[in-house]
Amino acid sequence: MNKLNLIIIMAFSHLGYASELQVYQDISAPLSQPSYIERNGTVVIEAEHFATQHQTQLRRWFRFAKTSLQHPFADSDSLHYSDTSNGQYIELLPDTRTNHYEPLIVGENFSNTPGELAVLSYPVWFVTPGTYYVWGRAYSTGSEDNGLHVGLNGTWPQSGRRMQWCKGKHHWTWSSAQRIKDNHCGVPQTISLNIDTPGLHTVNISMREDGVELDKLILTSNAEFIPSGKSLPPTILTETAYPVKNILKNIESYTRIFWADIDFSSTSIDNQITANTDMVKTTISRRDAGKRVISLVTLGQPGLKVNYTIAVNGEPIGTFEQTNSVTVGQEYTHRTAPVNLKKGDVISVGTQAIPHSKQTLADSNTRQPLWRAVVLSRN
Repeated sequence: MNKLNLIIIMAFSHLGYASELQVYQDISAPLSQPSYIERNGTVVIEAEHFATQHQTQLRRWFRFAKTSLQHPFADSDSLHYSDTSNGQYIELLPDTRTNHYEPLIVGENFSNTPGELAVLSYPVWFVTPGTYYVWGRAYSTGSEDNGLHVGLNGTWPQSGRRMQWCKGKHHWTWSSAQRIKDNHCGVPQTISLNIDTPGLHTVNISMREDGVELDKLILTSNAEFIPSGKSLPPTILTETAYPVKNILKNIESYTRIFWADIDFSSTSIDNQITANTDMVKTTISRRDAGKRVISLVTLGQPGLKVNYTIAVNGEPIGTFEQTNSVTVGQEYTHRTAPVNLKKGDVISVGTQAIPHSKQTLADSNTRQPLWRAVVLSRN
């Protein structure tokens, strides 16, 4: 909980519980969560990274961490952020039935109907279809805060209902047991979901008993796998690094690019064009017509000054002087004022090299004027 929330609580504390409830909405709302993916038959999810929360009219999942304030809701225990996987966990509150002596209210503090109360969603991209055994890392202190339901894509198969924790009270404990009539503590390693196709699927959890605290979920196709401690790191999708823009760096928006070595007739050198004093041309099509700014992207060369001219139908509309460049191939962008272009208009580019010394008159392409593209844009 940040300082702003603390100030809000202090300012509105005289208004009572309702105001405090409003303050705590922020720790029950979805976070900007990472993208989860199945890797080699395993999915590992931090419980606080839910994408959506629904059916919250009576119970809601709240996130807690070391920085959280003690909440104002009914609960029989303190915060348990210590030894959590990501320094955070979620708890289902208010908790009004911590043991079997307190009244059981079906549809309020207990629900044997999956999807009825406090439903969370976790989108996961599965590569490999199959049966996945579901493990949850929970913290339980009483006899009536140790059960929830697991679903898939908004459905609640029998294999995901009544997930139960009995052992490991008062510390974070893993379970994949399903409570059954003859065994209230559940049969180990029986909670599972069937992923029938590759692609995006949504793992759901919902309330069975209020007061449940959840740190982490693991889905695995390995029936022999048994987690311990904080277990595996989250299977978060690592985005592939894309190549950054390395040409036309100063062009932020455009309607058309005329490349020097493709759209103009002249000698080309590696997506550049060299043209000493001759004008080179390209023709405007119907799709290119309209009021446009014309930009000429040139390439600098040390020891060479160049005058560039852009003309439309032979009439110059922009003349630019590019002075001595420090870096070979550095891009320079020269822009004209807006001009009305019509279908059939001809854009031409002219260059005139002005060497600084006799050395720059050497017969080498690297000493000729170079430019990369003519770009049309609306502004």
